[in-house]
Amino acid sequence: MNIIIFIFALMLGYILSKLISKEGDIINKKLPLMKIKFFQFSPEIHIHFKNKTLHLHHWLYFTIVLVITLTFNINFLDNIFAKGYLVGGILQGLSFSDWKRIIVRKN
Repeated sequence: MNIIIFIFALMLGYILSKLISKEGDIINKKLPLMKIKFFQFSPEIHIHFKNKTLHLHHWLYFTIVLVITLTFNINFLDNIFAKGYLVGGILQGLSFSDWKRIIVRKN
């Protein structure tokens, strides 16, 4: 039963990440731009510097959260559904061609 839950959560994480993260999509367009000084946290996480921007892709912070949950057994994330969702989001993020571009030069 756990494998079915994991696969369902993986597919859900993949599909929702695809809907939310694709630029120009209906859901992504509706997300507000939220920024405090040099730190942008919606719809994407960016840290702006003078000449460069640090782009934290969703696959990167999903990986960090997954490693933390596997290491420390955090209650609400220590279940098979949450781990499947995170893995689905990681796999979807790695499907982008720019998945490895974390530091971007400003024009």
